[in-house]
This record gives sequence, C-alpha cells and structure tokens, in this order.
Amino acid sequence: MSTVFEVIACNFLGIKVLAFSAFSNVSADRHESTMNHDEVIAAMKAMAPKLSLLVTSCAQKIVGL
Repeated sequence: MSTVFEVIACNFLGIKVLAFSAFSNVSADRHESTMNHDEVIAAMKAMAPKLSLLVTSCAQKIVGL
C-alpha cells in the first residue's frame, strides 16, 4: 500500500522503479462474509504462477534475453 510513496522517493533519488501490484481480496464493503487472512493467502497462492511468469518475462526483457 505504500508503493506510491516509495516510488516518489526513488524518483527523487534518481532510481528507476518497476512495480507490480496484486489485489488479494475485495474491499470490506463488497465482501459477503467475515474477512479473514486465509482468503488473502489463498488468493496470493492462486495468482503466484501468473505473477511469477510476468516478473520473469519482464526481467528477461530488461536484461535482453
């Protein structure tokens, strides 16, 4: 959630930034039942293969592979 502030700080310092964000649960006002941490973990595990592929692909393009 602090990504914006970190990117602003890096920009000020002249550091290039590439950031990835992933939504792991719906907002509290749209959630049908009690929210819990297990749902967040399950969502992150479900998206891990796709996110890993995305990060790997971006890293390969950055280094020219």
